[in-house]
Amino acid sequence: MGLKDALSRLTERMSNYPHNYQPSILSFLQLNVNKVAKDLKLAKRGSERGKKDEPATDSVIFDNVENEVLEFAEGEIKNAHAALLDDLSIYAQRIHALDLEGRFSVIEAAAMNGISSFRSEVKRGQNQLSLVGQRLHNLKEEMADFKNRNSLKRTAHYPHTAGKILQWGIIALLFLAEIVGNSYFLAKGSAYGLIGGFAEAVIIAFLNIGVSITIGMYGLQQLWHRAPGRKFIGFLSLILWVAFAGVFNLLVAHYREAAGAFLDGGGKIALTAIQSNPLGLTDFQSWVLFGIGALFAFIALVDALSMDDLYPFYGKLDRTHERAREGYVDELDDLIANLEELKTDTIDAMQIAKDDLNKRRGEHGSILEGRARAVRGFDQHVTYLERAANTLMSIYREANGETRKSQRPQRFKEPWSALRPPGETEATPQILPPEKLEASVAKAQESLDERMREVHAEFEEALKTYRGLEDVMEA
Repeated sequence: MGLKDALSRLTERMSNYPHNYQPSILSFLQLNVNKVAKDLKLAKRGSERGKKDEPATDSVIFDNVENEVLEFAEGEIKNAHAALLDDLSIYAQRIHALDLEGRFSVIEAAAMNGISSFRSEVKRGQNQLSLVGQRLHNLKEEMADFKNRNSLKRTAHYPHTAGKILQWGIIALLFLAEIVGNSYFLAKGSAYGLIGGFAEAVIIAFLNIGVSITIGMYGLQQLWHRAPGRKFIGFLSLILWVAFAGVFNLLVAHYREAAGAFLDGGGKIALTAIQSNPLGLTDFQSWVLFGIGALFAFIALVDALSMDDLYPFYGKLDRTHERAREGYVDELDDLIANLEELKTDTIDAMQIAKDDLNKRRGEHGSILEGRARAVRGFDQHVTYLERAANTLMSIYREANGETRKSQRPQRFKEPWSALRPPGETEATPQILPPEKLEASVAKAQESLDERMREVHAEFEEALKTYRGLEDVMEA
């Protein structure tokens, strides 16, 4: 056994398929006719039966070998028909799953629900905006009444967020500056050194600046009120601040000059000194301490007074009205944004439904084409199996005729025709005619377009309603 024989056997094995079909991408596989003929031993059996002059020359029916070929071919036809029915069943399921007629009803109902939800959202927004707007309207009337009662024809003047931050920053700097300055002056006479001086400086700064802020915010502001009683309170507040700022800062200066801490009796000495000789400060640094304290108290007073409108409660009422107005605008903007989003979502959903109809219509046509192609393929395959069966029988008949002594039977010349099973009568679903399907899809899409126009109209009407409410509230 040489290399040539080994290669020959390998080639034979590679060409010897494990089944009776040729590789193919077709739906129905084609037969490997040569393998079938070899498996049935048609040439050999034909030659053997020909030597015996079988079948008889006058035979009119198929013999055993021919019947085997026909049984094989009819089995292939049955298998192909079963595969066709499976394919048609799948196509039927796909058409049923499309449910185009049911889809039309669902889309119409969904579109109506979308419009109903849109209208409900508009109504809810109107109610919500009315509540916010009513509060704004009431505050506006309250503001008008306040201005009328107090003869105010100007707008309120007060710093806004950035200005208030700056003013509180100034107060904080004053507080820190006074602490640092007092700590330096008081630390020299404190038994606890810098720490003691710092603690005393914090208390002094808190009282000096804190009292000035309080008087400036709530007392001195009354000077600008139109009521005489309130003006008198403001005047008393001014006198009170002048007395406090002068006495308190002189007391601090005398305390520093006493050069001692509270525990050492420095406070008692300072009180005695200010009672006997208030201006009797002998140390220049004590006068500096007094001047700094009085100046910081004055700056804190003016800064606190300028934090709001000079007319009492005018700034507060104006800010309340302004916040209500901003709240109304924010509410209106939110409602319009939500309505815009709902409109977009509703129209997008309807557009998706339109696209879905187009997709289903295309898929419906594709399914019908696939069904028709499967039926045509089955019919062609049956024709092919007829030819294959006749080819197989010709192999047998030729081998039989070559070894016969008698004439061949006349029927050897007659081809075999297969009995074709029905393809369209089984697994055939109810299919909409193309013209009816097109009309139904067009009607559904026209309905969706109409619903989209309704949503746009509802949105524009809602904007007019909201703007109308805004005009009423601002009136």
